[in-house]
Amino acid sequence: MFWIEADNEVVADQMIRWTARLAVLTYLVRVAWDVSGSRCPRMARTVRLVWGMGGILYGLHVLAAFHFLHQWDHVAAWQHVAEQTELATGWRSGVGLWLNHLVTVIWLVDASAWAWSLNWSNRPLARWLLHPYISFITFNATVIFGPPFWQWVAVILAVSLFVVVRWKRSFCHSPVD
Repeated sequence: MFWIEADNEVVADQMIRWTARLAVLTYLVRVAWDVSGSRCPRMARTVRLVWGMGGILYGLHVLAAFHFLHQWDHVAAWQHVAEQTELATGWRSGVGLWLNHLVTVIWLVDASAWAWSLNWSNRPLARWLLHPYISFITFNATVIFGPPFWQWVAVILAVSLFVVVRWKRSFCHSPVD
């Protein structure tokens, strides 16, 4: 089984990358939901399911990176993050590894709380703590570990999300002709 043996570097690399990308995609679904202001219970259940799956994908990303890239050595992971951070910013620090561990905890706590209470995502405190932190970490991970074109993809997605949400709000609240 390829999970136990990391012989195929391409599979390992793709597993690490695609679990991260899919987790980010589920995060964008969550952002769109929270920003849209929609409170349709049926849609809330769907987004809640996607958000929970995103947490699983993010967990798989962390596990894949530790298994394939760092061979379960936290010091090696710290050094890798420090090296990549230095290449991108000139500042050598592996603190991003601990900040990513905090993302794991926050995601799991939020997904669990939302699983127990359908109204959890309506709480402003949850949104105001969740989105700034995960957005910051996602952007930094893109800058540090992603190819340069992903930075532009992130900007385009953010602007598109803003435009769609604004259009939806104005469309849904405009008087009928």
